[in-house]
Amino acid sequence: LEEVESCVGDRDAAVVDCQWNNWDSWSACTCTCGGGSKRRTRSVRRSPARGGKLCEPVKKAEVHPCNEQPCANTCVDGEWAAWSAWSACTATCGKGFQWRHRDVARQASPCGAPATGKAQEWKLCDGGARGAACGDRDCKLSEWHEWSDCSCTCFGVRERSRLVEQYHAGNGKQCVNQDLKQIEPCNPTLDEPAPVGCVTPPL
Repeated sequence: LEEVESCVGDRDAAVVDCQWNNWDSWSACTCTCGGGSKRRTRSVRRSPARGGKLCEPVKKAEVHPCNEQPCANTCVDGEWAAWSAWSACTATCGKGFQWRHRDVARQASPCGAPATGKAQEWKLCDGGARGAACGDRDCKLSEWHEWSDCSCTCFGVRERSRLVEQYHAGNGKQCVNQDLKQIEPCNPTLDEPAPVGCVTPPL
């Protein structure tokens, strides 16, 4: 003989309050000399769940001046900073992802070689329960990251990206036909005149 009794899923799980991550490391200075700026950002470490508190409306980014010393005719190569730690898995149920990033610790001077390689890396992770246990869940995208530096002082390009914060489950909506990366011209942008000293390229 067998006995069967009813049970309750994760409705009895604890309330989860929103929590901010610590500040990331400062980015590289935008200039190696003559005055530039550096920035750092932070993201939401844990989203609220089951009626938890929202995150406090604090700053997500800070900018400070740097490398204000006069310039000299010295060639300096670009250099990456160390990788950040992997983020927590974005999913508490089913598949999610983790990501890490690194900033350029030192920008190349005009005659130096730029740092090459990836600035961000992603990998899949398992948030726990799967299938029907996850219920219906819509796919969610993160906010756009800040635009990258322009690739050239005249007629370059810049890019920005965003991530899949939550994959769909069950009958939830998928993130279909939604870009994860955008690229646009810079120095100048589409609605700006060319910077002083830049010759308009031929059509």
